[in-house]
Amino acid sequence: MESPKSGDRIHHHILLEKLGEGGYGEVWKAEYFGTQVALKVFTKAERLANIRNEIVAQYRLGRLDGPEGRYFPRVEHIDVDASPPYMRMELVAGVPLEVYQKANPRLLATDRLALAKRILEGLVVVHRLGFVHGDLSPGNILVTSAAEVKIIDVGFGAVFQPSDQVERSGDAAQVLGAASPRYAAPERGRLEFRQCGKQCDIFSFGKILYHLLTGREPHTIVPLTKHLPGLVPEWDEFLFRCVEDQPENRFADAHAALEAFNAALAKEELDAVPNSFVAECPSCRTSTLVPEHWLGREFECKGCQHKLEVIYFDVEGGRAEVRAADSDPTFTVSASPLMACPHCGEPVDAAHGCAARPSSSRATAASIAPEHYPLDTALREDGFIYKAAIAFLLFPILWFPGAIATAYFLSQAKEFERREGRLPAGATSLQLMMIVLVYLPIAAVGLVGLLRVLSRIA
Repeated sequence: MESPKSGDRIHHHILLEKLGEGGYGEVWKAEYFGTQVALKVFTKAERLANIRNEIVAQYRLGRLDGPEGRYFPRVEHIDVDASPPYMRMELVAGVPLEVYQKANPRLLATDRLALAKRILEGLVVVHRLGFVHGDLSPGNILVTSAAEVKIIDVGFGAVFQPSDQVERSGDAAQVLGAASPRYAAPERGRLEFRQCGKQCDIFSFGKILYHLLTGREPHTIVPLTKHLPGLVPEWDEFLFRCVEDQPENRFADAHAALEAFNAALAKEELDAVPNSFVAECPSCRTSTLVPEHWLGREFECKGCQHKLEVIYFDVEGGRAEVRAADSDPTFTVSASPLMACPHCGEPVDAAHGCAARPSSSRATAASIAPEHYPLDTALREDGFIYKAAIAFLLFPILWFPGAIATAYFLSQAKEFERREGRLPAGATSLQLMMIVLVYLPIAAVGLVGLLRVLSRIA
């Protein structure tokens, strides 16, 4: 049939906007008795057998109740005998996954993994009911503003049995629909349906996971840890098993894949690499000790409460890259080895004092107890009051040692200010002593000397 156009009326549905098209027809935003719906119009009538198979799957998935139903658009009505055949569905307020990624370029690694898990959970439902998607790709996954996932266009739609005998004619694209080539399994282009089962969806999911975590097109798959060194090695093992060339080497179905995914996710949350890096806020210069397993996570600056994000760790080079979540500047910091604190027994950064590791990977810098914040014992705030008193008492005895001590203690106070974003108590006294007892006497002596020189010249 001729392709419909905006304004056409099809079985009491007024077509408003074309949302997409595939191998079987088109999807339109339509109005049905005052309510906006999604209308799938099957314009390829010569593929009626495949259309019936697709409708079986999407109707079954779209009529699920309870938690399983949240992964699929609600199907309201189908009519396969109408001309043209159509299916009326819930209009999902979401965008394709690839559009969602582009609109959220700073999405944290934890959030990306959470999205991937929802996709895999939806695929578990597809496989549990005996269906195969067959065209799983970012374009067939809708993401709402609340980061909920809806899987659309379950392309095969046929109940899968390895022994099914289905007559085939024409090329693979005609038989199986137009799959997304970047995400399709190698067997997806073959004509033998029994060789293209649930494992082909696993292959497609692996490529989606790669693109979701790295932002790179899945033409060539390299280990995820090459892009995100903070991820545990289990993610590399999971990914490469998904994208094995031979279907029998992949996970048998989405349920098996989800079990491995959850195991890697649990390892990611619990594994704590014993390196910490001192991160300095680009706004207020406050320092925070950042554990290595915070890669891709945000934390709150203790000084100015700005959101900071850890974006890269170079473990061998001892460097980390961190950026402000709401601006562009990046800055690098160095790593220091950890040892046990003699006072509290917690892990300690050798250069920056106590640094108790947060018990949760989602803990923020604000959750670190003050006594464990990265400060030298020599730079504790209360110590500067005594240092100011010592320096002041030195001046009446010997001026020169008093001046040296004041200058030294004041340099330590400046270091404290650089780390904490404020001067410690006692620093003001040191500054006053430096001005009144050091700078002014030196200036006075210099002025007297200058006047004597000028008087002799005169």
